[in-house]
Amino acid sequence: MACYLGPGIDRTEGPTTKKVFKIQSDQFNYSRNVPEACELCGKIRPRGHKPYPVCVGCREARFCSKEHQVKHWPEHKAHCKERQGCHQQMRDTNARYAHLNDALGLPSLLERRQILEDWTEVHRHVIEQALVHAIYTRKPKVDLYREYVTFHVAYQPESNCNPSTAFKLYNSAIQLDPQDPLHGPGYRKFRTTMAEADAEMRRDDAGYVGACVTVFNIDGQYTWMTCTYLNAYIHDIPKFPRTTPVRRHEIEWYHVLKFFTDKGVVFRCVGPTVQFWLPGTLDRKGNKFVWRKRTMEELREMGIDFTCTLRRDADVRRIETRASWLR
Repeated sequence: MACYLGPGIDRTEGPTTKKVFKIQSDQFNYSRNVPEACELCGKIRPRGHKPYPVCVGCREARFCSKEHQVKHWPEHKAHCKERQGCHQQMRDTNARYAHLNDALGLPSLLERRQILEDWTEVHRHVIEQALVHAIYTRKPKVDLYREYVTFHVAYQPESNCNPSTAFKLYNSAIQLDPQDPLHGPGYRKFRTTMAEADAEMRRDDAGYVGACVTVFNIDGQYTWMTCTYLNAYIHDIPKFPRTTPVRRHEIEWYHVLKFFTDKGVVFRCVGPTVQFWLPGTLDRKGNKFVWRKRTMEELREMGIDFTCTLRRDADVRRIETRASWLR
């Protein structure tokens, strides 16, 4: 099974407010919804500015100018070669599963991985908060320096590439890093890429919990390894009434996560002063998917019923009475 060692989506900017997602295409080696940033200086491409030039080798690295691309080449060269190898590995794997994927109506592996990147960004809040709950409710506590989380996901063709419902979660596990000679070096190398950002956030962010290695198994064909930077926000994860008893409290985080991701409920941080996590859905408009705020009544009519705890220790009934966006 092939493995893609991805850089992960930047989690250093705090709660996401992204509400528009472009449809993916396997013409690109990267998600069209990840902000374009220069590999050398880190400058984000301004809105309305023409796209940054892309490295012709890896088709991933982008630069704000030709000068920065030339200056960064000695450092980028080895990484560029590695990325080209990963892309070739993905193409080989995609060819091996081509007949099966065509029969099942599945997009190419590259397109599915790009959609999965969007899926993790769309559901970023519940993924982060579910993992925080997993860390603090499991006994013994999860060791972020030695353990990682695996999610097994299956692509849903009926989603029509909507990133909020594109995948269903069907299994998860928290495991020790592999030590075998085949997989161990890859995990150790990936952890070194996380070390600098992890140390900086531990130093500067009082609410920072840690960096969690997160591995997604895509349809049993491919794995995508990324990093999820965790913060303990003042906003608690929403709860929903259990329909089946949970025998072990420490796995409740998985059931909460599966409920919201399977239903396609998308939370966004909204508010001029005090920010709340509001539930909504992604609806297609032209060639994009746009977040739409949903009231609790609208969600219930869609068959999605849960108790929404928007802030820790908050009185939900009082919030529902006073907050216009929940009526």
